[in-house]
Amino acid sequence: MAEEGYWDKVKTSAEIETKYMRLGDCIVKTAEYPIAGERWTNYAVWYPEEMEYEDKSYPLIVMSNGTGVQNSKYEPVFKHLSSWGFIVIGNDDISSGLGDSASKSLAYIMDLSENKECVFYKKIDMRSLISMNLCYII
Repeated sequence: MAEEGYWDKVKTSAEIETKYMRLGDCIVKTAEYPIAGERWTNYAVWYPEEMEYEDKSYPLIVMSNGTGVQNSKYEPVFKHLSSWGFIVIGNDDISSGLGDSASKSLAYIMDLSENKECVFYKKIDMRSLISMNLCYII
């Protein structure tokens, strides 16, 4: 779906698009969390490496896969977004039309943000959730 390095192949003459089409300055790391009992088998999170040692919060993007497409097909997009300072969570649901996998992805990362042993502890900018009008149903 998205090819590694797509940001180098897209050309535009627009100033803003030129800037944000390239990778940002953040080194990107990923974490995978296997789960059971759902149609999907994992959550994957891309995040700026600096999050591990910086004392600040980051905006969150919850990705909803297209039906028939797992998160692994979008990894370059998630990397691109995280390189600009976003935490991005996705899952490998191939039947995402109901929206429950995206809602549960949000709930999962919110739980991680409350776990003192987790790299995401207190790292999600809650204002970013409000400004995007996100809500979830569990």
